[in-house]
Amino acid sequence: MLMKILGIVAEYNPFHNGHLYHLEKSKETSGCSHTIAIMSGSFLQRGEPALTDKWNRAKTAVKNGIDLVVELPYAYSCQSAEIFAYGAIRTLNDTKSVNCLAFGSESADISKLSLVADIIAKEPEDYKDKLRKNLQTGLSFPKARELALNSCIPNVGESVVIGLPNNILALEYLKWISRLESNIEPIPIERAKVGYHSDFSLDGIASATHIRNIINQNDQWKEILKPLVPQITYEEIESYSNKQAFNNLENYFDIIASEILKSSPKEISVYPDVTEGLENRLVSSLKNSSTVAGLVEEVSSKRYPSTRISRILCHMATHFTDEDNALFYKDKSFNPYLRILAFNTKGREIINAIKDHSEIKILDNLGRSQKKLELNQVRCLKKDIAASDIYFLKTNPQKIGSDYFKKPIYINE
Repeated sequence: MLMKILGIVAEYNPFHNGHLYHLEKSKETSGCSHTIAIMSGSFLQRGEPALTDKWNRAKTAVKNGIDLVVELPYAYSCQSAEIFAYGAIRTLNDTKSVNCLAFGSESADISKLSLVADIIAKEPEDYKDKLRKNLQTGLSFPKARELALNSCIPNVGESVVIGLPNNILALEYLKWISRLESNIEPIPIERAKVGYHSDFSLDGIASATHIRNIINQNDQWKEILKPLVPQITYEEIESYSNKQAFNNLENYFDIIASEILKSSPKEISVYPDVTEGLENRLVSSLKNSSTVAGLVEEVSSKRYPSTRISRILCHMATHFTDEDNALFYKDKSFNPYLRILAFNTKGREIINAIKDHSEIKILDNLGRSQKKLELNQVRCLKKDIAASDIYFLKTNPQKIGSDYFKKPIYINE
């Protein structure tokens, strides 16, 4: 049988009806035979720990129809859209086995998305000049870029709303497919019914944000959740809640506050995205904050969105520095690895295909597998392990160190 592998970049926090729609639509549109999801591990792109741990989310994804789930390392998962997308596309491309990539988008017009992505990828002088001038006015990078693109491509904003969350990521995926000269075919899938940040449900579809808010803020969350997620997801979340607590960034206020209190502004400035005096704002704002939410609100501004501040706080908690960023992102000679979290029979076929076509290092047992890694790959992996341990520190301390002996989860259908 000719294998056609579909790639998906995901967080599945948690896997809901919208994700199921996306998966089924992606399979139908691509005509794929197998699916691989590269999924964020313990900490996510918006700058927060996942609601449930990566093993639970990977198992749930396979039970809902994904064949193989691999981990997007912390070095990429808790980052701006640009770095997040780079890590995912670079890893999938390095497998030399993924044929196409399906991604959610507020606009499913690939020709218009590609037109914008081409500007971002090639960065012509006119675009760079407009972007620089917009940044000088104090705008955040995403807003400055949105306006620069709209001025370079008249009326594009009417058909491709550049500032919408899924479109931002879609454009980054396309940019890196172009820059890496990848043969992966991009397939945009229009987002159904509700937006990325929408805090409501419609016809059984809700954003992950809305679902997390229900779980975190409502004692009757189980009944409200039922119609919004597949039955498999509901059962997994219910079972999880009986064994350990759900997680959120608020749990780490004491760790973050301690880091700020014992560090000088210069020491704080070693973390990614800490620029232009943000280190001083973090120190001064802590005096007026008793929660993570309060601290983020104090430090955020038009130029520095709350997600950027949240990511900085995650980096402080995990000790992920600019030096790490230089090694794993800026140095394009760094080779990502493939950490397997969960798979089924078809997933095993994907793993075998990757072994046949690629030299990417596949990790299925850390004690044995990491001996095959380069020094910088070991350093990257240790950041993943530390992120998992810090994750469990606040939800299930007995699982600290479990990354070393946890085997990939096999789902026998």
